Amino acid sequence: MPMPEYINKQYLNTRLQDFADWCRDNRKQGVDFVLECVIPNAPTGDVAPVLHAHWFTYKHAMGKVYQCSNCTEVVNQKWFYCPYCGAKMDEEVNK
Repeated sequence: MPMPEYINKQYLNTRLQDFADWCRDNRKQGVDFVLECVIPNAPTGDVAPVLHAHWFTYKHAMGKVYQCSNCTEVVNQKWFYCPYCGAKMDEEVNK
């Protein structure tokens, strides 16, 4: 099953309100139902923004260690996500 896409409900409601005003000005009907019933009752998801970071690499007596650019915690191997703060390790590093 594909992952659902999330929308900004406030942004959508503002755009629909603009559309509703246009419809009323042009004597079109049916938009009030969408604004009053559909949007307020639309399902929502409990989502959080994705933190993006990268690994700093350092030489250590025991080999290489990697420090998260977001939380500064150190690990002994690279991960796709920091195990401490959850940051996704896909940030581009300017060299």
